[in-house]
Amino acid sequence: MSPDNRFDGNARMTASASGNGRVYQVAQGQMHIHNSPNPAQHLEMIPLSQSVDALENMDPHDAAVALSAMSPVAASKRLPSMRQGAKVFALMSDEAVAAQLAVLPLTSLPSLATDVRPEKLAAALPKIRPADAARIVSHLPSPGRILETAQRDTAVRVMISAGLMSASVWLGEMSVNGARGILSDMPVNHAASLLHHLAPSRAAELLTGMAKPKRNELLGRVSARRAAMIVESHPKQSAQDFLTQLQPQRAAAIRRKVSEQRDYEFKKALHTITDEKVVEYLGGISVKRAARILEELPADRLRALLLKVPSPRSSEIVAQLSTEQARKAMSWSNLTLTWFLLSGCDEAVREALYRKLSPSTQWSWRTWAGALMKFDNPSRP
Repeated sequence: MSPDNRFDGNARMTASASGNGRVYQVAQGQMHIHNSPNPAQHLEMIPLSQSVDALENMDPHDAAVALSAMSPVAASKRLPSMRQGAKVFALMSDEAVAAQLAVLPLTSLPSLATDVRPEKLAAALPKIRPADAARIVSHLPSPGRILETAQRDTAVRVMISAGLMSASVWLGEMSVNGARGILSDMPVNHAASLLHHLAPSRAAELLTGMAKPKRNELLGRVSARRAAMIVESHPKQSAQDFLTQLQPQRAAAIRRKVSEQRDYEFKKALHTITDEKVVEYLGGISVKRAARILEELPADRLRALLLKVPSPRSSEIVAQLSTEQARKAMSWSNLTLTWFLLSGCDEAVREALYRKLSPSTQWSWRTWAGALMKFDNPSRP
């Protein structure tokens, strides 16, 4: 090696202009940047620590040029050790950044990639296998923003390779339009699986504005329960629009799940809701749904509510309760309520109520209530 091609990496480097490049003066020679046939060769041939010191003392643009000209492996050994590594990495050529993403230690990416534009990182992804790209993207800052700027088919392949949990998080980082576009371009089965991992409100947001055939296909592939949660998280008009576009049987299944979800949430909060609000809610749903809501209520609250529910609905609800729960409402210790329930309904419902009672109690009530009903038509207590 000639003296001009060697230098002491521990020496402080100073630069001076020379033609269309800069010359770095060192103790044992000079290194030309930009107009040298191969400026990176100097840095690859000396010990790693000296090479890093030399790069640190360069102008960041010149260091980026030198590193871009090195072999990817050699550059990847130097970048993570540089104090200004992030700044230099952002100044490297697109091709060099793509090559570095493929070989840099994954643990170094979060700090090195902070200054690199998302578009530049995204441009590197088509050159990397999807599975490797997914691992790399997961270590980059703001993966969702990077994938949103990538080519659509590349983003789809990377997100599929990443798995549902990671993909759902990345979709959450994107704009609505960007996430909607990627979801639309995914295979239907994968996109439907992804909807199960998104918050229902986010899923509804992405489905709104999507081409109706694709949206309907996705709502047809997710479970009825998940579809109900998505529909419920949207304004009433939009939810209705979702359902009217589906096959009648599918729409009916989703509506049932919507009802179940509403009832579940209402039942969960039942102890905080006033009797009047409960009675109002029970009046707007089927007796079977009403019975499911009241099924586990303590006896005192159950009796208080049933006395406030108009006839014959209160009787019809009790007829749908389990035998154990119905007996909490109808007993000799609750004569007023029992009479109210038995006398305020038609014969078929009354017969169903009798069958909820124990044999001895049933016989007594049939005899006593039957005789009284021949002479009286009691109103609500």
